[in-house]
Amino acid sequence: MSVIAVLVFAMDGFLIYGKQATSIYLLSGQGSLPRLSPSQRFLTGRPLRRGFPIKVLLGRRIPRRVIAVALDPVGGVPYAATRFTLHRWSSERWHAVALKGVNPYATITAVLVRSGRIWIGTGCYGVYRLQGRRWIRLQRGLPGEGAVRGRRFFETVTALGLDEDGMLYAGFHFGGGVYRLCPGQRVWRKVAGSRGIFRVASLTAGRGWAAAHDGKRWRILVGRAERGVLQESSSLIAGAKYPLAVVRRGKSVAVTCDPVSLPGTRYPQVRGKRGLYFNPWRSKASILRHYIRLMEGKGLNALVIDVKDDFGRVLYKGNLPVAHGLGSYYPVLQVKRLVRLCKKEGIYLIARMVTFKDPVMWRYQGGRYAVRDRYTGGFWHPGGRERWVNPFSPFVRKYNIDLAKEVLSLGFDEIQFDYIRFPTDGPLYRTHYPGRSKEAWKVDALENFLAQARRELDGPFSVDIYGFNAWYALGRWMGQDVAMYALYADVISPMHYPSHFDRDFRNEQGRIRRAYEILKHGTLRPLVLTGGAVIRSWIQTFRWHAYGYGPGYWERQIKGVIAGGENGYLFWDAASRYGLLSRVRSYNALKE
Repeated sequence: MSVIAVLVFAMDGFLIYGKQATSIYLLSGQGSLPRLSPSQRFLTGRPLRRGFPIKVLLGRRIPRRVIAVALDPVGGVPYAATRFTLHRWSSERWHAVALKGVNPYATITAVLVRSGRIWIGTGCYGVYRLQGRRWIRLQRGLPGEGAVRGRRFFETVTALGLDEDGMLYAGFHFGGGVYRLCPGQRVWRKVAGSRGIFRVASLTAGRGWAAAHDGKRWRILVGRAERGVLQESSSLIAGAKYPLAVVRRGKSVAVTCDPVSLPGTRYPQVRGKRGLYFNPWRSKASILRHYIRLMEGKGLNALVIDVKDDFGRVLYKGNLPVAHGLGSYYPVLQVKRLVRLCKKEGIYLIARMVTFKDPVMWRYQGGRYAVRDRYTGGFWHPGGRERWVNPFSPFVRKYNIDLAKEVLSLGFDEIQFDYIRFPTDGPLYRTHYPGRSKEAWKVDALENFLAQARRELDGPFSVDIYGFNAWYALGRWMGQDVAMYALYADVISPMHYPSHFDRDFRNEQGRIRRAYEILKHGTLRPLVLTGGAVIRSWIQTFRWHAYGYGPGYWERQIKGVIAGGENGYLFWDAASRYGLLSRVRSYNALKE
């Protein structure tokens, strides 16, 4: 019988059915994994903890989430990966495996080890093989977005396998299927038997055969599987309570997890909200009444209005001492009249707060809370009018959360945090974030902010997320991680504006169809990756780079979010001029 390798993880491996994998156990002499009783939290095997990386969350030091595990059949050496690190167990502790040659933005999603040889799969940069001390990228032919030859982003690798003849297999998410790389070749080829598999949860292979598990059953892709292999593997997947597990000839390694609940039902009123973003400078009662009348009968029931804008101005009259000290109050909104109008008309009122892009705080106390230049020690900024503050600063996080508390007390129904990310333009290599430890990732600062907001806010909040970060895992780039967001936020709003994607992105069915395809898959993917969070997508209702703009352009996007499983959507036009609103058919009736 060949070596059995089973890697079990769900929905891209980032959020594992609402559970966070934290503790690794080695179970020598186990032919299969024991079952955990409902009251049993950890295994009775040998815990492997020493040297594993930790993070600090709300003052607590906790292990980082384990994304993938592997066990080398020669010597039974365990390997474990977090989002951005790979570790090998030896000399009674975990040691980091250097990732020289791996794209710095790559997120690890799968690991395979055979006789000291190591492969990793990533979120959107394909497969890598360790050769000497450097990782070599193996991506030619893999599925992804854009033109085949010029492809930059590849589908998420969810499983890796190797047969006894050296044939390498890679399984993918979102219909990517399974691809095979033959020894001595450089181009991956799709395995015909994998067509129709939405998610490859696991791969296993022997001499002349290979099989993939789609989360429900095993499917033979090549040849004929050996007796007993798939039956044992299937029982492992169906019965074990472990999000990550590997079995190898009498030895196994498993990862237990701490339960983390998704927030989807914490505030059920957030569901089914469809509406418009409104610029605060146009939010006069007469203009709002006009649009509210247009919204009637169209199934639209929400308004999003800035309470803290891109320039750090707090646009209402408030009483927060810190805001007075900053000089950030700039009352434009007549909040009482606005809240009263929306309550009367049955409109759900959402307060948009720009968070970490804040020129007012950037200047405060000589730039104490600004992003700094690591070479000069002075201010860092990307040019233009953008000014960014430090997400690692507890003062910055507390200030925004206290403002959100005040806004909720004024009668708004929901807080919407925007710019919950790090800067992406300008000389990023020069950025310095005071207070950031060497071990801290960008995503850690954002998680601490959202966890603190969840703990302190007495009301629902949503988060805007950059479109690519709801499509791929790019948490090292700007810190956004859609699965992490879902642990705390009540709603996630991806910004999948077709104008902001490359022209050949989702363009296989033509430029007219492209807007539908981007919004459909842009809604579906984060819904799946988060395990069922409330997804309320942003829809492009401005002309910039909008091919075929008009009522049909709006309708194609609406049909897309509905087909993708939406639980609401929002229209974005920075100028808040929605002249086409009356020309689009009833939004409740728009289905593909």
